[in-house]
Amino acid sequence: MDAWSLLLVLGLICVASASRSLRIPVFEEVGDRFGLRNYTQSPKKTEFKLENKYWGMTLCDVNRDGRYEMILGNHGDGLEFWWADDNDSYEFQSPGLYRRDIHGTACADLDNDGDLDVIVTRGGRNGSAPGTGLILEALPPRDFQKLDEGGGEKFGLGEQFIRGRSTAFFDAKGNGHLDLLYVNRRIPRATDGIHLFYENMGNGQFVGRKVGFELTNAAWFSLVDYNEDGYMDIILMLWTSIELWRGTGRFTFVKVENAFPNGGADVTGAHCNCEIDFDGDGDMDLYMARGRRQENKVVSDILWEKRDNIYYPISEERGLPVGGRHYHATCGDFNNDGHVDIFVSRATLFKPPQIPDLLLMNLGDGSFRSVPGTALDRNLPPNSDGNNAMAYDHNLDGRLDLLVGRKNASWSFYENTSTRARNFNYILVRVGAPRASVFYPVVKRNPLNAMVKVTCDGVVHLRRVAASGQSHSQSYFDTLHFGLGSCRNVQKVEVKYARGVTVQRTGNLGANRIFESGLYFPCLPNKAGKGCKETILPCLTKKWLGYSNIEYEETTSPDMDPIYCPMTGPQF
Repeated sequence: MDAWSLLLVLGLICVASASRSLRIPVFEEVGDRFGLRNYTQSPKKTEFKLENKYWGMTLCDVNRDGRYEMILGNHGDGLEFWWADDNDSYEFQSPGLYRRDIHGTACADLDNDGDLDVIVTRGGRNGSAPGTGLILEALPPRDFQKLDEGGGEKFGLGEQFIRGRSTAFFDAKGNGHLDLLYVNRRIPRATDGIHLFYENMGNGQFVGRKVGFELTNAAWFSLVDYNEDGYMDIILMLWTSIELWRGTGRFTFVKVENAFPNGGADVTGAHCNCEIDFDGDGDMDLYMARGRRQENKVVSDILWEKRDNIYYPISEERGLPVGGRHYHATCGDFNNDGHVDIFVSRATLFKPPQIPDLLLMNLGDGSFRSVPGTALDRNLPPNSDGNNAMAYDHNLDGRLDLLVGRKNASWSFYENTSTRARNFNYILVRVGAPRASVFYPVVKRNPLNAMVKVTCDGVVHLRRVAASGQSHSQSYFDTLHFGLGSCRNVQKVEVKYARGVTVQRTGNLGANRIFESGLYFPCLPNKAGKGCKETILPCLTKKWLGYSNIEYEETTSPDMDPIYCPMTGPQF
């Protein structure tokens, strides 16, 4: 046997070995159990529209009970609102937004009452009838009121008419208040800016600000912190390119020319980004789903590996799909082996043959393998087409589930029913505001977009308090799922907020549980947990507590950057 033949055989043995060791997750479609199929259409409609999904949904804990509500947009067919129950089910409530041109949605606490409110953007008949954003204002314990056209004026958001597409909240200044960005389509013959940015004044009011890219004709965007300075940066996705704009922390953004090859000018057809540390090197890489052909050229998704604040395309050497029309991607560890996987929504524009979405399992060596034959690609709704999906643990059992929205079909819910195994552990980290902010308002920070690091047997796992994939809509994931593989005892959990404020907990923290960090539930300063029944002692010292090689170091400087405060909350 010559040398090349020997190498080929050895390569086949390695592939076979990796295939045998890969634990494939098991799913069961349970949408009917929740009643998802009953409320997709308005009561008097009998047929679906072909464009009744729009590249995303919003999942967030509106009433702060520890479970995610589902806010599901149907393009032209209205908006659905589903309250999560403690019995792992959902209850439908109609917002009354039938036959609306629903696009992007996002959650944040607009009025500082502890509950999350919902922003809804809508189109404007190709620009001929622009409108304002709509608001669902949460009313405890399980209700909301709809603030329709002009209702946003209550918060200073109701005056600008837009051709709405995408929206998201983030803390642009690092002061603990979530600001609001709209990324819109251009209104024909309009000469002023396309996009809108509002500063949260902290008193229930928002004030418009300039951002620097008002005239950039983008319809999609996603948030990253590419240079890890604690301020969120913005990737704008245009029809024929992408642009990265760096947040300065002063309500201005500066275009970055060297983060992507050629500044991103050659990247066409991008629709969705998913942050993922696919190779476990401590950097948040990007999986970019691309969904269009420009000039009859087939485009493929791109896996961007981040090194020294520069993104390098490496897709072709990692076993990822070539070509296709992909509108959305969501990332998560579906088999709890400690490596983050990718689920890709695939479309054909209703041209046969119908194709299933794509489940890409991380093999642990930085490469992926497509896994067909699961419930995810069996019994697809007839005449449907791929559009969007989101991975999250809906029942807090440590297994990632999938909510899938296909065009010309109802929403589908795939529950992860994989059996638990000794070598496949997890931890759920529920992230709140820093406890030190109770005594020191200067460190008030919002958990949205904070970076969480979990260290288990020396391996660092990264997640951001954000959606596991973003296109038009933004989800607010503050209970984060980490697969741990064979590790059964977490040694450290660290949460880094905006402007360097960081909390951490070290010790024998266990696994296969929910770990609560910071002030998640709206409780008194010395209480925490669901129902505020747990007694805590948050940061008793009257001085700052810093860490130097895990040893306490006291300082009286309130301007210390970063500021550390140990987690003292309960463990579940």
